[in-house]
Amino acid sequence: MSSEVIRHLRIVGVGCSRFGCCTPQLYFLGCSEYVTGGGGDRAVCEDRWRDRVEHYGRDYMEIGADSLQTRLAGDLVVLQQQLDSPTMWATAARALTTYGKTTKDPTEAIGWYDTARIAADRSDDLAIRVWVRGRIELHRALMMTKSGDRSGGLAYARRAWATLPADRRSQTLGLVLQEVERAARQPT
Repeated sequence: MSSEVIRHLRIVGVGCSRFGCCTPQLYFLGCSEYVTGGGGDRAVCEDRWRDRVEHYGRDYMEIGADSLQTRLAGDLVVLQQQLDSPTMWATAARALTTYGKTTKDPTEAIGWYDTARIAADRSDDLAIRVWVRGRIELHRALMMTKSGDRSGGLAYARRAWATLPADRRSQTLGLVLQEVERAARQPT
């Protein structure tokens, strides 16, 4: 085995221990995806990941955050090995944003949103950068507010809302802004 393959095997092992979710099958999948280059045609691999990540939103509503978090963690371990194109960075940015929504700890969620923002920037895809920031930024503001920084979280949310293009201000994001405003008014 080359030193590059060994390095990636170690990265997968660290990722598995970090998330505490790796089964031998997931570890094998991560290794085989790397060694075989994703199983063939790069465009097929990218499409497969994009489709999988698009389903996370529906799954979040259907199975709940806890169940989705376990699956997402495993997917992130495998996905991190394939971040070699702007398309894969865009896909990772969306997955990381969704993972941040599944965490219960506001400080941890903020870290995931920051990581998602970095991945979105590496994608060089303006639509993904706006999508992640509209969600990383408003959800980050909500986590700031819930962790005790009420005025800072509210100011952050309002700035994020103001910087979103009008056609990107969805009803869902408006509801998140309202949730931040409610959380900021909560008595301490």
